[in-house]
Amino acid sequence: MNASTILKKINPLISKLLNDGALISYEQYTKDLSMVERAKASVADLFSNEIDILIAPSATGEAPLIKDGTGDPIFCRDWSMLGLPCININVASGPNGLPVGVQLIAGPGKDHFLLSAARAFALALPDPVLRDQA
Repeated sequence: MNASTILKKINPLISKLLNDGALISYEQYTKDLSMVERAKASVADLFSNEIDILIAPSATGEAPLIKDGTGDPIFCRDWSMLGLPCININVASGPNGLPVGVQLIAGPGKDHFLLSAARAFALALPDPVLRDQA
């Protein structure tokens, strides 16, 4: 199976992201990697001195239907690029009864702290069904 056939079988959004990535020049890629390393250093400093946990949206709305794939990764890409531990927590249901979530983000190497914070966050939710995810 060639790459073109594989791309046709995956979610159109992911396929577009892969195609867009393939158009980036090596020169641009190396510049981007350098920028990422500078950003990692800045973020590590922020988490060391000012921030314990960030809370951000998990997605642009409720989870998509299975037939529509995993959804847009726009709210996850930066944290992944920076190598930060993240965890998603369901906080509500959307109009279709599917989960709406937030993600908690911790500093580099703070995985255990993040898990403890996520558990405390989930236990503080008002809905007992949502608290069960703790």
